[in-house]
Amino acid sequence: MPAGQIVFLGDVHGPRDKWELFRQVVARISLENEEELETIVCQCGDFGYFPNVFDFWPPQNVEIPDWMRVFFIRGNHDNSWALQEFQDCGKPVEFVSRIFFVPDGLVLEFFGQKILFIGGAETPKSCRAQLGIDYWPGEVVNMRSIFRALNNCQDAGPIDFVLSHTCPSSFEIINDKGVEVSDNGCRRLLQEVFEVVSPDFWFFGHYHANSEGKTGTTIWQDLGQTGEVRVFIF
Repeated sequence: MPAGQIVFLGDVHGPRDKWELFRQVVARISLENEEELETIVCQCGDFGYFPNVFDFWPPQNVEIPDWMRVFFIRGNHDNSWALQEFQDCGKPVEFVSRIFFVPDGLVLEFFGQKILFIGGAETPKSCRAQLGIDYWPGEVVNMRSIFRALNNCQDAGPIDFVLSHTCPSSFEIINDKGVEVSDNGCRRLLQEVFEVVSPDFWFFGHYHANSEGKTGTTIWQDLGQTGEVRVFIF
């Protein structure tokens, strides 16, 4: 019998639909997991962490089964100010029952698989309507996170998966409007990680594009924002 499964999930934007998409994903995983395998859900940011802005935290009408744990990283549409105080704690932080925030640069191991978690991305200028609601200073990938990630990867050994919000600059991405995504500072920093780590798989979101490809030996995928998941059973 398998030990468990790891599920990679794209953008959720929980408050936008009062967590309905997330509720549906959890329900679908539960329905398909008849054996109730231990399940680790790795969510790529834009989860919907707005504890000081909206009245939609914690997630409403979502029951996480006892055999499931959810680990999310910060996206540009999570409250970076509120998450900053947890960045140096060195371990996942359980915000509500079985839902954990993972600080940038941590490597966690599940079922013998090592996963690097590294959040952050830049909000497009066209979406920056209101500071503290639509975007935050400090939302981007930063050098401190990169140093922590590289140090932790050196200690951990070969990395099987990377989960980020945006992606390295060498990944050729077409966004949800059919436009090729340009390079920026966040992507260049993640490129430094990619060139050192070279994982088997790299999952991310942000562009809502459901695109995928292969760069070098790494298979990568933008998981989009429609509840699409990638499941690995071990």
